[in-house]
Amino acid sequence: MSNKTAAPTLPAPGDMIACAFCRGTGKDPFGLLSERSKCQVCVGTGTVVVRQPRLRCVFCGGSGVYPDSRLTCTVCGGKGANTAEGLSEPCPICRGTGKADVSLGHQPCAACRGMGFVAPRREPVALAVEARRHPERAAAGVGKEGGARRRTAASPKAKLKAKGAVRKGTPT
Repeated sequence: MSNKTAAPTLPAPGDMIACAFCRGTGKDPFGLLSERSKCQVCVGTGTVVVRQPRLRCVFCGGSGVYPDSRLTCTVCGGKGANTAEGLSEPCPICRGTGKADVSLGHQPCAACRGMGFVAPRREPVALAVEARRHPERAAAGVGKEGGARRRTAASPKAKLKAKGAVRKGTPT
């Protein structure tokens, strides 16, 4: 047996961008611990990797900071941009803003996960072909338009009964 390990893949030169959270300085932008504290996103390097194609984070506006806070943006991780591979249509729920309903406060849209864009809808023919290739997914409702099949919640006792763990004649 050989002890060869896979060489780490280096990012392409175009995948490196300035860290949005610290604005490329490599230092904590808020100086909470000390003036010499490193940025928690880029770990002091001032640059981060975001693979292309990429889009500016619409949730934080590319700042890397969660709205109205001192925390890193939960959508882009503080990088200020997201990889947009396969995303081409504006989100029908948030209309590309990346933000959930205003009444919920500052929350990312659940449909697009705060990115503002979604993958194009697949045609019913493509879904039927996928159902033939992966019958286990089709049975679970994965990949169907309209979302996954809704499951009803069962009580813990009902779950045990289904497994055969509850004996007949025991009080329910």
